[in-house]
Amino acid sequence: MSGDAEGQQAQEPKAAKLGFLFGGTSSSPAIAIEPFKQTLRERGWIEGQNLTLVYRYADGYYERLPALAREVLDRRVAVIVTDGTPPTRAAKQATTTVPIVMATTADPVGTGLVSSLAHPGANLTGVSYFFSEINGKRIELLKEAAPHVARVAVVYNPLNPISDPAVVALETTAEALKMRTQRLAVRTPEDFDAVLALMTRQTVDAVTEGRNITVEWRFSGASDERLSNLAAELVRLKLDVIVAINTQASLAAKRATTTTPIVMTRVSDPVRTGLVASFAHPGGNITGLSNFSDELSGKRLAVIRELMPAVSRLAVLWNVGNPGIELSVREMGRASTQFGLELHLHGVKSADDVRPSLERVVRERAGALFVFDDVLMMTHKTEILNSAAKVRLPVISQYAELTEAGGLMAYGPDVSNMYRRAATYVDKILKGTRPADLPIEQPTKVQLAINLKAAKALGLTIPQTLLLQADQVIQ
Repeated sequence: MSGDAEGQQAQEPKAAKLGFLFGGTSSSPAIAIEPFKQTLRERGWIEGQNLTLVYRYADGYYERLPALAREVLDRRVAVIVTDGTPPTRAAKQATTTVPIVMATTADPVGTGLVSSLAHPGANLTGVSYFFSEINGKRIELLKEAAPHVARVAVVYNPLNPISDPAVVALETTAEALKMRTQRLAVRTPEDFDAVLALMTRQTVDAVTEGRNITVEWRFSGASDERLSNLAAELVRLKLDVIVAINTQASLAAKRATTTTPIVMTRVSDPVRTGLVASFAHPGGNITGLSNFSDELSGKRLAVIRELMPAVSRLAVLWNVGNPGIELSVREMGRASTQFGLELHLHGVKSADDVRPSLERVVRERAGALFVFDDVLMMTHKTEILNSAAKVRLPVISQYAELTEAGGLMAYGPDVSNMYRRAATYVDKILKGTRPADLPIEQPTKVQLAINLKAAKALGLTIPQTLLLQADQVIQ
């Protein structure tokens, strides 16, 4: 019998409690947890008998890790197991006594987690997988497998301290192989949709990125706090034009520069939010497109009333940090009495407010839910739609994306067309036109999208008059 087996036989394991700290979601580490538990079972540690496991997940929000690490410690665990560098750093900062085992950490020495691989010291040890070193090999294998590939998008999280050296290693090898790379930063889960969309969008009219135009992308996710720093960062790059996708981004860009041209892609009312002097003569360095959302609020209520004449209470979910949407909410409130609707407003300040707001919506038993679907709301579209579906609550929104994901109806401008129109503004500015000489453009067409599958699940029959008006019918 081996010495390891003899040791296990001689001393039966006592009951123990382990803490797991993950940077991702509860589903992301599943492939690793089962082999981990299997190995413990082979050594006599069986969950539910003499082993208790405490899991904490940051869901991609690394700023939550310090609090989660303290939660794990409050459970008085014997050991903390961490997955990745950020969770390990949070655990190390939280305790100098409870042992920490790194399950997957790229460079614990370079990131300051341990003194050396041979003698880590203190209360931390575990496994390193040399992340930076293998990235060069990965790009070599990609080139060998797909020789025609000349351009590689590199998606990384700059909040992870190991990301930068890993990306640099990849870029160095790519340059030697005559491959171009483009960094796309993802700081939170909210950034993914925008980043993935960019990877599939290569050209704008006759201008091709990498030939006669360079594009610098910056994403704040659903957090407006980062916008000012990101706008200042773009200004320092001395760009020819800044494109801002909404009211908050446009305001941040305006505060950052009075000289670099700014093109707004969709803001509710650039005059009342202080972005421009007037629609016809914007003045200064800003122009672009308005989605005149506040003027549409009354029309949306009219469509809701036609679709659901029995509804008397309408819950409204919106981002209070979006000044453009605030105007739309006010306009909707003024118009609600005309249609005999009682509005129940649920303002959301951050991602942490979404779930409590949805719980209040459910308790109020409203007849329908209207979502002013900006970046913050769309980041949580699955949660919103799932909560509504559980109580058979119809969801109506501004834009078709939420309806395509499972909402009942949307009434608003065509977002894709607005971006195409914004590109024409950029083209004119690059060819010498001053932003002050380009009037603010408003959409000439409003789209009505209806999801028949959602209607069927809700037991609703869509009036034929609305179906005939619909620009998009989702079966």
